[in-house]
Amino acid sequence: MPGRSRRIYFDANVFLAFVSDEPGRAAVVEEQLRQSQAGSVAVLTSTVSIAEVAYGAEEKSQQSLDVDIEARIDGLWAPGGPVTLVEASRLVLVTARSLIRSNLALGYGRLTPLDAIHLATALVEKVDTMATYETNACARWATLTGLLVTEPEVYQPPLEGAVPDS
Repeated sequence: MPGRSRRIYFDANVFLAFVSDEPGRAAVVEEQLRQSQAGSVAVLTSTVSIAEVAYGAEEKSQQSLDVDIEARIDGLWAPGGPVTLVEASRLVLVTARSLIRSNLALGYGRLTPLDAIHLATALVEKVDTMATYETNACARWATLTGLLVTEPEVYQPPLEGAVPDS
């Protein structure tokens, strides 16, 4: 769609991979955040991510907090930063409840309320892609929501004036 940035929804675990500097993941997330800051894509997440992304893996394993990691986390949500925060509105919460119920009816078992809020926010915001590192849930979540649900990947916009392969 011309004039509209590609909209990508990040599950909280995507931010955790970035904050924890996970090999093979952090660089991909960092590039998407850079592209978001530059305006070539839009990265969205629910405000519940603020509570979910509380510390990095190193802090957890050492049971010691690091002010640099906290600053890295806070930089994600800072005004003018790379992430657009979406409030968990009544519409999002009712949609989340509906997803939890539908998930059970489809025989998928339990969908956590936080995962449901992320999925509902992505639906309400009409994103192009839902990015998550819960790879075992991608197909199930895609079926449940109709969203494209994948691991984060670097988006390469087409070059201006480039001729597509024929």
